[in-house]
Amino acid sequence: MATITITLRETGKSVTATLRAAGGTSPIKLVITTEITGYTCLFIYGDVAELKYESIVVPTYKMNVVKEGKIIASYNVTRDSWYSRGVKEDGTIALSNRCFEPADEKVNLYATVPTAYPPSAGVDAFALRQHNSEELNAVPHTKRMQTFVNGKPIHGCRENLSIAKGVMIHIGGWFKGANGNKLAGSYGCFGIVPKAQINATAEEAEKVRKGSLYQNYVPANEAYKAAIRYIVGQAEGRAIQVVVEKRGKVEELRTLKNQ
Repeated sequence: MATITITLRETGKSVTATLRAAGGTSPIKLVITTEITGYTCLFIYGDVAELKYESIVVPTYKMNVVKEGKIIASYNVTRDSWYSRGVKEDGTIALSNRCFEPADEKVNLYATVPTAYPPSAGVDAFALRQHNSEELNAVPHTKRMQTFVNGKPIHGCRENLSIAKGVMIHIGGWFKGANGNKLAGSYGCFGIVPKAQINATAEEAEKVRKGSLYQNYVPANEAYKAAIRYIVGQAEGRAIQVVVEKRGKVEELRTLKNQ
């Protein structure tokens, strides 16, 4: 910052003003990295008929809050979006990972629009925008990823395999929804998960999953609200942007043995 004094010609009075550097109005950035910070449980959406898995273990990734070029805080987010395509003839479960990855690792900066999500849960989310549109250029999904095992299209699948819609940063983990406590899933979004709901290893998280021990967690709502308040407060009215670092290799399909 710099201070200048200006003398007005007509009155002879002096006025002092403080000038802020241009960087002081730069957007806040939420940088979703490829750095794994632990493991948590994610709800499996989709065909739940005969499905004995309610959740699946997924990695969490570091999301840095960057202000004027400096990391001022970090949170943990999920990036995967496992969805049941149904139970196959051999009794195994076919899963599809409906996650979003940027089409181009160098074109990965997005604007955000605040939105209330999930509905009636009393929390907000950041919806991602590219060129003022909810349509984001994405690593394409395959046709197999977009259909149930019987060949019928999955609800809400991509009309264009290379365009993702409805991508948000929203609450993750075990939280209080409109109809009670529940485990968050994903249709291609990023879920902020409290540290208390993250395990250091996949094996530890698998024990939590098998016993549905996540139901013992304190719901994520207050921790999530605090994170959103902090981010919005640090923005001080300026834009909030999101950078999504592209992962190198992402598992698209998985088969599980019913338990």
